Amino acid sequence: MPQRIILQLAVIMLLAVSLAVPASACTGLFAKAADGGVVYARSLEFNTPIHSKLLVFPRGTACQAKLPNGVKGPSWTTKYGIVGMNALGERHLIDGMNEKGLQVGLFWFPGGYCGYADFDPKKAATTITPWDIGEWLLGQCATVKEAREKLQGLSLVAEFNKALGTVPTAHFLVVDATGDSLVVEPIGGKLVMRDDPVGVFTNSPPFTWHLTNLSTYLGLSAQQAKAIKVGTFPVKPLGNGAGMLGLPGDITPPSRFVRAALYLNALSPFKTTEEALGSLIRLHQSFFITKGMAKPAAGDSGPIEITQWEMYTDLAHHKLYFATYDNLNLRVVDAAKLDYSPGPIRSLSLDQPQTFEDLTKAFH
Repeated sequence: MPQRIILQLAVIMLLAVSLAVPASACTGLFAKAADGGVVYARSLEFNTPIHSKLLVFPRGTACQAKLPNGVKGPSWTTKYGIVGMNALGERHLIDGMNEKGLQVGLFWFPGGYCGYADFDPKKAATTITPWDIGEWLLGQCATVKEAREKLQGLSLVAEFNKALGTVPTAHFLVVDATGDSLVVEPIGGKLVMRDDPVGVFTNSPPFTWHLTNLSTYLGLSAQQAKAIKVGTFPVKPLGNGAGMLGLPGDITPPSRFVRAALYLNALSPFKTTEEALGSLIRLHQSFFITKGMAKPAAGDSGPIEITQWEMYTDLAHHKLYFATYDNLNLRVVDAAKLDYSPGPIRSLSLDQPQTFEDLTKAFH
């Protein structure tokens, strides 16, 4: 059996496994422009409303990691101001950026691949849960190098989330203002870390599997396919884009990874940060999941997965842009102008109605 067919069958088997767990189709992208700017994009898909708010953590915020059975984990005080998205009314961050341009994103990691360490109360000082990772790294680290060092020797353990009714399974993407990157995955009780050479991140299987799977699509290209002859019959492309014929178009994590990687590679290099930001916004919006596109299995009941929000950050200029399912207008927070002096954590609801600019008078 050809290698490509074998790999495609493996993807189908992995998808069958993933349908038994809560779905999430988050897609992350990042790219560096020739002017040195770095742009990050990600979406939050989930089949349960998480009612995110935009939080601002001042410098000097006191933090305490909470471990299973009420045990207290590490405590720290934030060195850097942070802005990012939370979930379910908690102060913990799903994704955020600090004032040094470090970005940390939590992505769902289902299907039995997530392997947290066993909880040992004696090691509480070096143990943390997935919900605290963003706040922990963003509050104390300015670069990916510092984040990697901070994670050495750390135990990541499971914790039941009452609001979700499950133990969240998660892996992480870390990017800094230089374009350096770090993928962090709990596998077999240890944190497996490596860089992200393609600028793309999705969900299960583990990241290295996604990199290997790209070999299945070596023949695809953004360049137009040339006409050929089959026997004496001329076979011509039916339209532009035939070089990408066979690119997977479904919303499973393996397909989204391949599609995002090949398209991002075709779009780059970017000359300016503005060009990179505009291109990543347009590319990333092609992964938007509208209600009805991802339903529970036949005979099952439950909520339907949608894209709840999208986030785009300019890590050099510290700007955060976002849009939500109910309001597609891009809104921006200039984090460089925020007051991060010590004080309370501030929040902003994302639940704002859709508005449309009325241009009727422009014709008068």
